[in-house]
Amino acid sequence: MKKREKRGSICNDIIKYYSIVSCLLWKIYYNIGMDSFNEENGVTRRYEWMRNEGFDALLDDALYFEEKGEKEKAEAIYAHLLSVMPEEEDVLHEAAHFYFVQGDTERALALFRRLLLQEEAADTHMMIAVCQLKLYEKDESLSRTKEAIRHFERGLALDENAADAAIYYDIGYACFLNGYDEKAKHYLEESLIRDGLYANSYFYLALLYLQEEAFETAERLLLQAIGLDSAQGFYFAALGDLYMRLTQYKKAIEAYEKAIALDAEDTESKKGLLEAYMRTGAYAKALKTIGK
Repeated sequence: MKKREKRGSICNDIIKYYSIVSCLLWKIYYNIGMDSFNEENGVTRRYEWMRNEGFDALLDDALYFEEKGEKEKAEAIYAHLLSVMPEEEDVLHEAAHFYFVQGDTERALALFRRLLLQEEAADTHMMIAVCQLKLYEKDESLSRTKEAIRHFERGLALDENAADAAIYYDIGYACFLNGYDEKAKHYLEESLIRDGLYANSYFYLALLYLQEEAFETAERLLLQAIGLDSAQGFYFAALGDLYMRLTQYKKAIEAYEKAIALDAEDTESKKGLLEAYMRTGAYAKALKTIGK
């Protein structure tokens, strides 16, 4: 009995000793790995060792490198994780946001779409919408804006609090581009409810009301936009167009002159200014405008 107890005690000591040694070896290997970054494949020896031990440490390191501004190392880890765990939600989520922040919108969009296949979430729908709107700025494909609207509305259906003022404005603008006037009004107004400082929301709302010949409302909205941001020539150009329709030519002249002062290449405002001068009998100024 004593012999068995002694044998058990020795076994316990061996296990304990083995555990300590293993931990020390792991720590040594860990530190060596951190100092031996492989520039060829972007993966440290530690990462190779950790591949089958779990992805949490790798993901933490990717976030750490990202926070420290070491983008190449972070990207290498994300690429590695995506290759061995292509359907892991946390990996897809973090990698998609990483590429979005880095400006690789196409890759971010592809990852957000893959993430959506794993689990439908309002945030993912919203990010797909934002990606499509950013890509629209490059190729001006209206199909992108239509997909953005669909994902935005699906995201709202899942969580009515999923959107902030910025995305409400973006979707309102997308609706404006596609001629969805009532939706555009609704979303632009919602953006202002959340943040009343979105000058462009006032501007596009003004254009929508101008189409309906609601001139007083359009004027008020344009003046609010200008009050928030007086450096945008196209705000003054739209105001000049409004005053022309109201036959308030002196006000139109003032608005067009400000628009041209801010953007000397604004040919439409120059045409408007020329017409306003002609209608007020300021022919000498009209001739000068033609010569510019």
